[in-house]
Amino acid sequence: MTPFPEIEATDECKPQRWPPAIDGIIKAVCRRAWPYQGMEHQIMPRQLLGQQRSQPIARVRHAGYWLASKYTPASLPVIGRAFGGRDHTTIIHGCRRCEEIMVAEPAFRATVEAIAEELA
Repeated sequence: MTPFPEIEATDECKPQRWPPAIDGIIKAVCRRAWPYQGMEHQIMPRQLLGQQRSQPIARVRHAGYWLASKYTPASLPVIGRAFGGRDHTTIIHGCRRCEEIMVAEPAFRATVEAIAEELA
C-alpha cells in the first residue's frame, strides 16, 4: 500500500523508456571511432548524453541526432530527451550541422553511412 492511496500512479509518474531504436543508435555511435583532425576519437555514452560541448563530442552527438531522426519514428522532443534532456530545437540544429559536416568531410560521412547500414 502506498503512503498516499488517493494518488494513483499515472503514465506521467512512470520512468521514461526510450524507443529501443534510439538506445541502439546511441550504442552504435559509441562503438565507432570517429575521425577528427587526423585522429580517431572514441566517445563514451556518458559523454554523448552529457553536457560537454567540445567539438569532437558535439560532432558525434549531432550524428546521433541525425541518425535518430532518420531511422526512428520518434519525434524531435523524444530524441532530445533521450540524448540527455535536450530541447527539440537543439536536435534540429544538430541534424543540420551533421548534414553540413557530411558534405564537407568524406570520412565523417563514411562513418555515419556505416552506422546507418548497421541500423538498417
